[in-house]
Amino acid sequence: MTSKGSLGGIRRITIALGLLLAVLSATALSQDIFQNRLRMALDKVERLTMSGKYDDALELLTDLDKEYPQDAMIYEAFRKAYAYSGDYDNALEMLKKMEGLFGRSTSLMLQYGDLYLKMGDNNGAAGAFERALEISGQSLNTFHGIANVYRSNGLYDEAVEVYRDARRKLNQPSLLSRELGQLYEVQRNYTAAIREYYIFMMSDSSSEGQGNQLIRKVIEYLDDPNDLNLLKSTFADIGKSEPNSHVPKRFLGDILIRQDSLDRAYELYKEVDKLENDHGKFLVYFARRCLEQDHDYLASDACRYVLDEYPNEAYYIQAKYVLASAYVKLGQGDSAITVVREIAETARDHRSIIESMYFIGTVFLDILNQPDSALAYFDAVTRDAQFLGWRNRASLRKADCYLVKGYLAAADSIYRGVDETSLGDGENESLAWQLAQVKFFEHDFEEAKRLYAGLTIKHRKGLFVNDCLKRILMIDENSGLDQFDLASFADAEYLILRADLDSAITRLEFLSDKTGSNLADIATFRMGELYLRTGEIERALLTYQKLLAQFPESFWRGESQKHIADIHWDRGETQLAQQAYRSLLTEYDNLLLQEHARQRLMQLENM
Repeated sequence: MTSKGSLGGIRRITIALGLLLAVLSATALSQDIFQNRLRMALDKVERLTMSGKYDDALELLTDLDKEYPQDAMIYEAFRKAYAYSGDYDNALEMLKKMEGLFGRSTSLMLQYGDLYLKMGDNNGAAGAFERALEISGQSLNTFHGIANVYRSNGLYDEAVEVYRDARRKLNQPSLLSRELGQLYEVQRNYTAAIREYYIFMMSDSSSEGQGNQLIRKVIEYLDDPNDLNLLKSTFADIGKSEPNSHVPKRFLGDILIRQDSLDRAYELYKEVDKLENDHGKFLVYFARRCLEQDHDYLASDACRYVLDEYPNEAYYIQAKYVLASAYVKLGQGDSAITVVREIAETARDHRSIIESMYFIGTVFLDILNQPDSALAYFDAVTRDAQFLGWRNRASLRKADCYLVKGYLAAADSIYRGVDETSLGDGENESLAWQLAQVKFFEHDFEEAKRLYAGLTIKHRKGLFVNDCLKRILMIDENSGLDQFDLASFADAEYLILRADLDSAITRLEFLSDKTGSNLADIATFRMGELYLRTGEIERALLTYQKLLAQFPESFWRGESQKHIADIHWDRGETQLAQQAYRSLLTEYDNLLLQEHARQRLMQLENM
């Protein structure tokens, strides 16, 4: 049996342990409160420093230093506040104080170097960086840190030398090639940047994708023809040293596309596909690029070459879809349908059949303006139970068919019944736009305005946001007595959707010539677009010139100038095109229009 004395002893030990745990818990809690208070105070110091209130920050830090003496975080905040305020002497003293209390470290030496550079003492900075490398044992991270300090101070040549030094000391010639490429790109030394990105890309299979993106980004964003020619020479040199590699030839093809030397690029991509036995991969890529630049005939030719040269290979189906897209852009809807029907008939999987049926329905509706034929295909897709996403997309297009046929209520009902959860953001935005359009065509302008506004809130960066804002402004400016003009414009827009272009032009012409109408300029602009669609190029040109002459404050002047320039371009009227593009570049504050003008002027200079 346990004696009473033993039980009492156990009880006393238990109580003592409980008290000890309580004290420890209280101490830990107190420490947490202590640290939280300090962190909150330092956060406030950070905000004061970043907002330029240096005196307030330093005053608060002085109080904190008394409450929390010799705290490394407080000293670091002191250093930062002094450095940001330009008081480099006191910042340096704070670094020395930190070194004395906490010893040397790599990060402290980097801070010394940064401060010395700001003070203009390059030798002092170099010494600090040497000490950082000694402490870290020449670690790669330290070389990165030194280069970043130089870079943040705008000393790009010195940052380049740091990376080169790292290569020598670590005996790795391909090391840091991506970082060097980025530095060279900032310095606009594009040839050196491309060479480094190429080294990075070829150094490891895991780097290939990123290296490819970096190189293509440089090629796509260069405007100066001389820079593009230098890059072309660079890849030609690389190609000579690697005659059996497709990679330099591929990038050379990208440059030729930028220079609009498409025939040469076409032959080069044929060679690339044969070198790598890629079964038309790069020719399909080339065809897509041609489509992007509206070289639709060449795109279709490249696809037909793939179909003939690589039948039933990996990129055969892709080539057919790109070929169909080229036919669509060329207005050859029947040919596009024939190609896609071949896909549906030979497809081995159900998804390909559904996709091809959807594509055929789209061509019937959007290109051939045959909504009844389109409905048959979209109906077939909506009856398929396997792919919910495709079913709902097809429902959207069914509603579009009814809209084109003139059944606004039926279209509205189908739109509202679509399950939005299975659609992507772009498709949901398109649905919201169509719902608003129905109300606009029905002359229910207040409801249309509400729906347009809702779209701009829900899809802030969407494709239709600018169009919605223009419609909202149009409705606001044409309420009351001017609503008759707004109704006429809405009718014209609905006639355009239904492909009744002659009737639409009649409505727009009335508004264009109506004195005092708020919609006269946009009606004129839309007339020009319709004349382009009907092939009446001279009437389109005169219409755009009318807009420039009669509406000096119109929002549509820049777009009209672009169309005028493009008409001269298409006609081969070089001097008139150059004059029009230069006007677009200098007189209109629109980045997209200016970029279009720059590209076209560069192509004209290379002709």
